Amino acid sequence: MPFPHRFIKLADEERRRISRELERLAQQGDFRRRKRLQAVYLSNSGLTYDRIAERLKVSYWSVQLWISTYQKLGLNGFPGRDEKVAEDCKNAL
Repeated sequence: MPFPHRFIKLADEERRRISRELERLAQQGDFRRRKRLQAVYLSNSGLTYDRIAERLKVSYWSVQLWISTYQKLGLNGFPGRDEKVAEDCKNAL
């Protein structure tokens, strides 16, 4: 049985910040990070994990993980392309 849904209630400023970040990521072509933030944004709209997964064409478990990560770490839980490359290089040393 799937985990219970953890709907996110974003404050107005947080929602605007995510909206701006979604636009920026679309312009940069960082669709991986954008899809993760879309899940958070859609959860705020009251969509269930199943509906979000269907809409984004990902698994239920991915949506559950992304929303859980956002709740724990906020936007820092979704490193961008440059941050991820830097982190991978640092870990390789």
